[in-house]
Formats: sequence, structure tokens, C-alpha cells
Amino acid sequence: MKLKIRIEIRILEFYFSNSGFMGLFPVGTFMYYQSLTGREGDVAILKSPNFTSPDNARLNFYYHMKGEMTGQLSVRAVNASEYPLGSILFRRQGEQGNDWFRFCTALPSNQEMSVHFTATRGTQGNNHIALDDVTIDSGDCPCKFKIFQV
Repeated sequence: MKLKIRIEIRILEFYFSNSGFMGLFPVGTFMYYQSLTGREGDVAILKSPNFTSPDNARLNFYYHMKGEMTGQLSVRAVNASEYPLGSILFRRQGEQGNDWFRFCTALPSNQEMSVHFTATRGTQGNNHIALDDVTIDSGDCPCKFKIFQV
């Protein structure tokens, strides 16, 4: 069973795009946070709808973090009351280059939850954090991740 999670916008600084800056895949949309304005430490949060995770659940997504003084991207699973389920699943900070990276991690199985992607603004400059192909399904995570050049 593969569950494609539709992420909804919670804070206006996250954008959905299918033009301009290129996503990893040639069709569809991707999400990005661009920090042209604002203050250091400002956050944008993408929250998935609540869902019940399958057996042997895993979260897969691709991310791209480019630009001097890029902030931080973190991902957390929370229950229906928005209380964290365990520790932070993913955290990266700063410029990661001009490549797309894949991340995969196990999620608690058979629990009602939501996944929150939090982008925190860095100090200054033209930089962005982008997400593509976010999925929740069953299975083990691969040992090695491919890097895709843009």
C-alpha cells in the first residue's frame, strides 16, 4: 500500500511551483521556501493531513538546500494532538549544494499522525529549501541514496 501525502500550506512563505526553479521531476509540483525577506529564525511549516500509518511505515522525500546562509530543514511526526512522536526524524542545516538528496526513515506503524516539515530562515541572502515527491508507504529504506544533479 502506497499513500501519497498531499501537503497543505500552513504559512504563506512556503510555495508550490511548477515553473521557474526546477523540481527533481519534470512533471508536477514541488514545494520550496525562499528567504528573500524576513528575519533570521523565521519559520515556515508544512503539515500533512492526519493519516494512519501502515505496517512497516516509512517516509520518503527529496530535498534541495541551496544558497549562502541557508537555514535549517527539520521533519517530525506528531500525533493528532500535535504532540511529537519520538525525536526529530530529519535535520539538515546550511547549504547542501546544487543537488537533490533523497531521505528515507521509518515511521511508527499503525498510528494516527501527521508529518511536519519545518524550514527555518538563515541569516541572509538568496537561498531556498525545496521538497519533492513526499510519500508514505510500507517497506524498508534503501541503504544508499542517489544524488541527483540539477
